[in-house]
Amino acid sequence: MNITVDQVVQVFVTTRDEITKKEKEFKVWKAEQKELQETRSRWLQKFLEDSGQTGAKTKAGTIFFKRTERVKVADWDAFLAYVKSTDQWELLTKVAAKTAVLECMGDMETIEIAGRQVERRPNKPPSGLDYTTIREVGVNRPTN
Repeated sequence: MNITVDQVVQVFVTTRDEITKKEKEFKVWKAEQKELQETRSRWLQKFLEDSGQTGAKTKAGTIFFKRTERVKVADWDAFLAYVKSTDQWELLTKVAAKTAVLECMGDMETIEIAGRQVERRPNKPPSGLDYTTIREVGVNRPTN
């Protein structure tokens, strides 16, 4: 049996649609379950608080208070001034802004190398950064 490009593309598109459908269904299910878990968590927290306990062991499992801490920048200028004035550079993470880096590298251009059309950016990335591009096959459904 010979497999045709049309057959592979059809199966590819069908499978991608099914994945999308299942992901949407899962997203709805997950949101519902998270809401239920939040309700259960509030109930258990009230139980511990009302009983004056910090934890309780049951046949089904152990419940206890735990702490989650989050930090986000509310005022970048004030935060940066603090970092500079205290010399606490360890408060910053080292991440390059992808969009800005790609802008520095310029718009994609097509050149010919060894008889092949190759896309590339005209400028190298800023010093100290690695840049990788990955070429993949995309599949669109037919337009009617």
